[in-house]
Amino acid sequence: MTSRTTTAVPATGDGAFSCPGERVTVDGRAVTFASFGDPDGTPVVALHGTPGSRAFGAFLDAPARERGVRVLAPDRPGVGGSARAPGRSVADGASFVAGFLDALDLDAAGVLGFSGGGPHALACPALVPERVHGTALLASPAPPSADVPQEPMIRATHALARHTTLGLSVACRLQAAVVGRQDADAVLDLFTAAPVADDVVVGDATVPDVLETELELALERGHRALVDDYRALATDWGFDEYAVGPTVHVFHGSEDGNVHPDAGAYLDRVLPDTHLHREPVDHLELVLEHAGDALDAAAGR
Repeated sequence: MTSRTTTAVPATGDGAFSCPGERVTVDGRAVTFASFGDPDGTPVVALHGTPGSRAFGAFLDAPARERGVRVLAPDRPGVGGSARAPGRSVADGASFVAGFLDALDLDAAGVLGFSGGGPHALACPALVPERVHGTALLASPAPPSADVPQEPMIRATHALARHTTLGLSVACRLQAAVVGRQDADAVLDLFTAAPVADDVVVGDATVPDVLETELELALERGHRALVDDYRALATDWGFDEYAVGPTVHVFHGSEDGNVHPDAGAYLDRVLPDTHLHREPVDHLELVLEHAGDALDAAAGR
């Protein structure tokens, strides 16, 4: 059951970038989202990373306007203004997106997933291909069964997720506390080494301004969304990646220090219909420099 009534959600924070949104009800749970780009354009649902929030969509705003794309960026379950869905799997990302589209009276849309949102985006062409115009994954991790290198933090959280609920919860609480104490420039260092601190994203807001708000929203409800995400990513995704439907565009940076570049190569190897875009950039730099190409792919162009 979905509700097609939207409710305005106030802006968050008093920094250089705030991110008001709208709220709908999907399967009895509140989902908050923000819109970017061309309000009359081709719809693309943008799924943020881990940690992340609807403010991620701001990074897509300018290229979306140039391309006539309407970016719909929801807070995934447990994040910002969206209610938690305990025990969710990566596969549940498909029903989340389908229900979200129903709530907005949309038959189909493109889907774009960044980092930890990538697997949830991939669930859509796997399980609800009729609702998807196109799929773009940016810096997406590979399934837990894949034999690819993992960065130390991901390896540690995946091990905790598979073996100890309490340990994972403690680790996520600590991560949330550490991230919550970082200033804007320190937050930027977590995602990129590129000299983009003064680059304007939307309005007068720079890259660090947007990241600061994104993480503020990500941790607005505490650390439990991190727990849910890490557990979902570290355990069976709930669908067969060898049987994913329409074409998937895989974008990955060869200098990515957050999600190992071999993850992109793995997805390109096992998915039945892919285009791999390997770029000489790092994690966030991939979004900043190649969002336009990813939006075109997601929009099915």
